[in-house]
Formats: sequence, structure tokens, C-alpha cells
Amino acid sequence: MDGIKSDQLSQYFAHFDQYAFSNQTLSDHLFSVSRIIIEQINNRELFDPLFSEAADKIGLFHDIGKYTDAFQNYLLNNIITDNKEHSGISACFTYNILEKLLFNTNINSEPNIISTKNMILFFSYLVVALHHGDLTTKEEIIYNNRLNRCGYASKNLVSNSEKIINNLKAVYSLSIGDFISLVNADNIKNNILLQKIPAYFHTGRNKDSKWYFMLIYLFSLLIDADKLDSAELSYYKNKRLNPNIISDYLLTKEHGKNYAYNTDREAARAEITGNIYSLDKSEIETTMFFTLTAPTGIGKTLSSLQAAMILQKKIESSLNYIPKIITAIPFINIIEQTRKDYEKVISMEESKRRLIIHHRLSDYISSEDGEKTLNQNQIERESWNSDVVLTTYVQLFQSMLTSKNRMLKKINKLAGSIVILDEIQAIPDKYLCLLGAMLIKIAQFYKTRFILMSATQPKILDFGNLLVKEESLKIKNILPNNERYYKNLSRTKLIPLIQDSIDLDGFLKLFFQKWIQTKSCLIVVNTIQRSIEVYNKIKETFESEGIENPLKYLSTNIYPKKRREVIKETSEMLTKKVPVILVSTQTIEAGVDLDFDMGFRDIAPLDSLIQTAGRINRVGEKGTHNPVFIVRLENDNQYIYDLQNRKRTMDLLISKPEIHEKEYFSLAESYYLSLLQFPDIETSRDIWENGILRLDFDKINEFQLIKKLDEVGEVFIEGDEEATSIANEYSSLYKTIYIEKKRCDNKTKFEQRATLKEISRLLDDYIIQVRTKKLRNNPLPRFTDSRDGYGDLHWVPPDIEQQKHFYDIVTGFISSDGSAHIY
Repeated sequence: MDGIKSDQLSQYFAHFDQYAFSNQTLSDHLFSVSRIIIEQINNRELFDPLFSEAADKIGLFHDIGKYTDAFQNYLLNNIITDNKEHSGISACFTYNILEKLLFNTNINSEPNIISTKNMILFFSYLVVALHHGDLTTKEEIIYNNRLNRCGYASKNLVSNSEKIINNLKAVYSLSIGDFISLVNADNIKNNILLQKIPAYFHTGRNKDSKWYFMLIYLFSLLIDADKLDSAELSYYKNKRLNPNIISDYLLTKEHGKNYAYNTDREAARAEITGNIYSLDKSEIETTMFFTLTAPTGIGKTLSSLQAAMILQKKIESSLNYIPKIITAIPFINIIEQTRKDYEKVISMEESKRRLIIHHRLSDYISSEDGEKTLNQNQIERESWNSDVVLTTYVQLFQSMLTSKNRMLKKINKLAGSIVILDEIQAIPDKYLCLLGAMLIKIAQFYKTRFILMSATQPKILDFGNLLVKEESLKIKNILPNNERYYKNLSRTKLIPLIQDSIDLDGFLKLFFQKWIQTKSCLIVVNTIQRSIEVYNKIKETFESEGIENPLKYLSTNIYPKKRREVIKETSEMLTKKVPVILVSTQTIEAGVDLDFDMGFRDIAPLDSLIQTAGRINRVGEKGTHNPVFIVRLENDNQYIYDLQNRKRTMDLLISKPEIHEKEYFSLAESYYLSLLQFPDIETSRDIWENGILRLDFDKINEFQLIKKLDEVGEVFIEGDEEATSIANEYSSLYKTIYIEKKRCDNKTKFEQRATLKEISRLLDDYIIQVRTKKLRNNPLPRFTDSRDGYGDLHWVPPDIEQQKHFYDIVTGFISSDGSAHIY
């Protein structure tokens, strides 16, 4: 082989970049990864005491295969051969050393192949073999393919064993004889364990979900620690937050405001925090679920954060560690208000606390070290390496149910944490059982504590129990008197007008009959197509009759930056009491802090109706019993909602002329009890039984929290000068990295790609998803038509004359196909 030989090396490297003068020795990397793994395990009794011991050894030996000449030549001289592959022999070595030195076991003598000891051995082999890729338990990938490539590595490591052992002494002491036996891949080729365990799972004999949660946790520990150390980062040790800063912040935030609802808000917050303060040591150690059910506008966001801070303090006192606080919110478009509150609260701490905002469109980390590179900051954000994390349901739940390396690396951060789930009712009904079961098992196996928060608590744990039958579940209601807060309410009322369906003209007639011109109004319909039609018809009427009320439009048919602008502009008008009308799809529902005088809502499941009502008379200063008219716009609801859920809602509402806000709580109870009797369980059961229990990651990857439309194309809207600048920068850098394959400045390849990723995130602010059927009917140019180098994106050019054929500045993408429905 050309290049250097092992005896010519003065040092072995794990990472090396001659362009950026960045390198790390292999012994340092192995030791550091092991140390980070141990630091991240806050409970050494999880699963089994042997588990943390195995995790330590995995860190020490996960890259032992990098000691080969072939890998060092690849790293130092860019000599690429098949022999540079190192994960296979590293997995063999790790398995052998665990079996011999830690477990002292022989598989042939084990009466039960699926013992904890054997599963830890198998998973240790698996996570090392796959730590550069995605998880799988397919034999041809984890066993045959990798073992067949271990011959060179085994021989080369044996021939260089003396020098390698001397290099390893700072990490782990081994005799030459032990080392030679441990790098022998032949020990693995006929191993009964590696052959029988995958078959055991794939044939459906397993009934214990513990193995899935053990596997993804162990995989996450390794890949997270590996990526952190490779980026020259360390484990971030959580710091405790002071619960009193919430009270201080509220004094500042509410200064000068005298909402009619303030008394109830303060009473509820005092009750919530009081119930957490009153927990004794036994309750702290054994209670994993806390529910917070309260009306919209009562201040659940900050009350739940304060409750988590108090719980954090009590956990530190009882269990001697400081848990991370993670808050997950259903949708990106509603995260902004929570973000502002969290940033201001964290900034009030006397000493620095780290806050990470992590979702597709907005990565943020407070107190960023100015010395850190862009790549380092991105890795810390994606690893949730902070005191507090604010994220989305997609980031949280897709990380629990995936084979993807990048998503799984933050799973270990759930262990021992406090997780606030805001607007829990936003989970689709078909996944209530699955995600309920996931929460129950994560609480059981990882000792994670959850605060489940909603205006209409959807009994997600009851649904989860339909799959896992967990009888010992302890749930603490931290606002047990919540019904009284509903009974005191008179902000809104639902007025069902659903006996008959109405067409567009019928709806417009009703709107102009009921709407009062001095009142702001929210109109929520079920499809983008309908929302555009309603907006345009109202606009026509306003223009023909000289009505000057501002009219706004909001849906995912307009690009994300524009959506935020619409929400901001509408909020400012509402604050100034301007009678604005907003036509929207259900993207407005949960968590958007807007406050209208009245509303109209196309029929939807009950929790969606109540969420829309939560945007009306939100703080109780617009009178009493403000109306939300419920209508049935033809058959639009059938494109979005399940038949049974539509029927349940219709049955509850159809005989009632009015439903006052104080009745919402009992109405929601009736709805979810009805749903529990006939749950939508089949999708959940399929993924649980054929994915989780069989360790079948292809099946698990079928989970999609947000429904992906079939045949969807991404459309870049070059809507302003900033979009043009971002697009030019992206195209230029992509061409440099992937087409010309150049280095720029002294950046590492990781830093270059991190820069590209950051620009890509900015590009996402101008991208919408459109059915390809619509694109065929109204063909768009491609991104490459204007920029040489990159582009699979469709593209709406900035030229106004061209743009008017494809994109309306108010209502978004123009489709010539009126039958297509997107939400």
C-alpha cells in the first residue's frame, strides 16, 4: 500500500485537517468520548448497573479500528481504499472486550438468550458498528457485510499491536496477548448471539419494549459524545434556575396592564406552584407525570416553566442531579411568543444560563461563546447541550421514533429531564396511543418527568395504556381545581350553525349578516383553496361597498417569513383596537397570541374549535360571550379530519344553539371519553408491535408526525432582496463545496458545511411545499435556471411580471387546479 506505514507514525490521529491546522490524537478522542458518555448518564442504575459500565467501554473502544495504517493514510494523505473502514473491527473489539473482561460470560452457557447481559453485549456491538450511520437490525448490514471487511484490519492491528498498546496505555492497559485475541474477528463470525437475537426480534417473539429504549439510548450516548468531542466540545453540565425570576418577569411584563382575567391567572399560578412545592421526597422520586389543564389565556406557558424550575430544585435535593428543562410546542409558527418569554426570563438570571431554540427554521443558543465556530454552535444546538431547550413536537417525537443518526443523537438528553409538552391536544388522533405509550415508557426507563399542558387535556396517557397496560402509572394534577377556572369564564361562546352545509356564497351571506364592522374578526377554514376563495370574495365585497377594514390572509401557502410578518402586523392592529379581519387555515389555532372580537370556524374536531375560540376575547376585556360561529362549509372538513372525529363533534354540537365557555371543559371530557371508547389505534399498534417490539426501523420510520403530502415539490419564492442575497450565497457555496470541491479560507470541511447549512436554514424562510400536481398545471422554472451550480428547487423569480403568474403577494402560490387541497 502506498503512503506511510505504522512504524513511520509518531502519533495516531482520530481527526486531522491540514487546511485548518486542526487535529486530535486517537487516544485523546477515545478517552474524551468515554468521559462525556459517563458524564451524560445521570442515573447509573438505568436498565442495569452493567449498562453504564458497557457504555463507558463503548466510548473507549468505538474507534479502535482507526489504528490501522489504511485509516491513518486516509486521514493524513487522503488515500482512499476499502480498508479505511474502521467501525466493523471496532465493533468486534468492543464485543470481545465486554464479553471477556466485563461480563465474563459464554453465550453457549446462557439459558436465556434474551437476558439483559446478552442484550447489552449485542447492542454494544451494534451501536459501534453503525455509529457513523443510521440504526438497523438487518443481519446483512450489521453482521455479514461488516465482518467480511474485517480481515485486513484484524491482521494490521495485530502486526502493529505493541505500538498500539503503548499508545493506548493512557486510556486502558492491555497485554499483547489480550489485544491480539480482542481484534480477532473470527471470534464473531460464528457467534450465536449475533445470529439469534435479530431473528428473535424479527419473528415477533419479543414482547418487552425495554430493548428498543435501551438500544436508542445507548446509540444516542455514543454518537452524541463522538460528535461533541470531534468538534472539540465538552458535555454541558446543567445549572439550576431560580423559580423566583418568573414572578419578577411577570411584574415587568404585566406592568400597567389590568386585564379582567388577571385575578384568575395569578390564582392559578399560585395553585400550580404551590402543588409542586408541596411534593414530598417520595412523590419527587416516583411521580413522572404532571398534568396542567386550564383555559387558554390563563398563563400556562410561564406557570409551567416556573413549575419545572421548582421541580428541578426538588430533584436536585432528592436525587443529587440537576435535570435539563425541555419545552416542546406543536408548530414552528407558534413558537415565537414563547421564545420571547423564555429569552427574557433566562436573561434575568444573575449568572449565565444557556437557552437553546431548536427547530427547522430558527437555531438559537444564548450566551454563545464568541470563540466557537459555526459548526460547534450547530452541533451544540442539535445536541441540546444546554440548561433549557425550546423546540417543536417534530424535533422531539421524530427523535423518539426514527433510525436517523442526526435525530437520535439528542435522545440521551431526555434521560432524567423535565419535559413540558405544550398544547398536547395537537397530536393527531391516530398517534395518541403510540405517543402516549412512548411517554409512559420513556418515563419508566429514562426517569424523565413530563408536564402535560392543554386547554382540553386529551387523555394521552389513557390512550397510551391501551398499548402498554401500565397499571402503576402515577399522575399528579397540578391544577386540580381547574374546573372552577372554566366555570368563571364568560369570554366566548360557540354558536353551532351546522344542521346543513353551506357553499361559499352561503358563508359570505352569513358572515356579512353576523359580522359587526367595528369588530375584529378571525375566520378559520379547513383548506388553503377555500381560504383563498373566502379572502378574495370578502376583498371584492369590501372594495365594491367601500368598506375600509384591514383584511389579512394567513396559511402555509405563503412562505414562513411572510407568515410571521402577517401575524406581527395583525397583532399590532389588534393591540391598537383596529377592526382587522384575518382569513386563515388552522395554522392559527394553537398558541398564537392574537385576540379578536369574534370568529367563524369551519367544522373541525372539538379541540380545534376550542383552540380557535382561544383567539377570541383572549384576555377577557372585550365584553362577555363573544361569538364563534361554527359552520359546515360543504365537505371541506373531510379532506383534513377523520370521519369518526367529525361525527363525534357533530353529535356533541348539533342539538345545542349555544355553548358558553364554562361548558368547554365538560364538553371536551365527553369528546375524549367517546374517543377512548372507539380509539384510532391501528396505526399506533402497527408501529408499536411491528416496529418497536421487532426493532424494525423501516417500520418505525413510517411514523410522520406532520403528514407528508404525496408528490410534493419545494418552491423557493424570491420575494425580496434578502431572499436574492441568500440564494446567491447558497448557490455559490454549494458549487464551491460539492461541484468544484474546493476549500475556502482556512475552514475545515465541517465548518464549510455548517456555513452551507446555516444559509440553507435562511433559504427555508422563503420555501413552501406544493403538490406536484399543482406544479404540473402551472409549470415553474428551476432554481438552476438563474444560478449555475445547484438546484432541485422550483423557483418563483423576483420579476413582478413573471411572479404574478405563479405567486400572489397576499395569498401565495397560484394554482390553476382548484381541486387540490393542502393544509
